[in-house]
Amino acid sequence: MNLDELIKELNILYGFDITQRVRQRQYSYARKVYCKLAKEAGHTLQFLGGKIGVSHDCAIYHVRTFDTITHSDKIIFNNIVRSLGLM
Repeated sequence: MNLDELIKELNILYGFDITQRVRQRQYSYARKVYCKLAKEAGHTLQFLGGKIGVSHDCAIYHVRTFDTITHSDKIIFNNIVRSLGLM
């Protein structure tokens, strides 16, 4: 899976650019979904973090705190998993 394609897909589904450095909750949850999907696809934390402008430790945080996202974010996560056949 190409991470640029994943970012484009998430941007379309969320309606904003997930790579923007905004601290609002919906941006943070979108980055959590991205990090979880990219990690499950086998990308390194440093590489996937670099694509959205965060360090590897921030990417670790997003993966570990994935369970805090809202129900609508989980629906987006599951839709992408099904469409890309990740898990």
